[in-house]
Amino acid sequence: MLFCITANYTPKALEAMAKKPRTNRLFEKMLAAAGGKLVGMYAIMADGPGVMAIFDADPAVAPAVGTVVATSDGVHNFKMQRLFTMEEVTGMRQKRVAYTSLRAVLPRQ
Repeated sequence: MLFCITANYTPKALEAMAKKPRTNRLFEKMLAAAGGKLVGMYAIMADGPGVMAIFDADPAVAPAVGTVVATSDGVHNFKMQRLFTMEEVTGMRQKRVAYTSLRAVLPRQ
């Protein structure tokens, strides 16, 4: 499953990256150790310098990866979300229609 993390760098992280620019390798190694795979990493400028990382991981592993990132001293304004393929969204919509029809047979409270 795909997940997306967005976060802003702390001043401490920005100083470290100025000295050693290839710090994203640590995140990639952590993902690999957890059985995940980095799909892409992008710089963002929302609310200051930051990062967006899209990765593929087991849904039981992704929250642990997110927790490690969120509790580091390198980022703040951390957000993580699950990304859905359009095929998954189509399936969800079909289930919603099926479940909505069940509403008619459920007793009202």
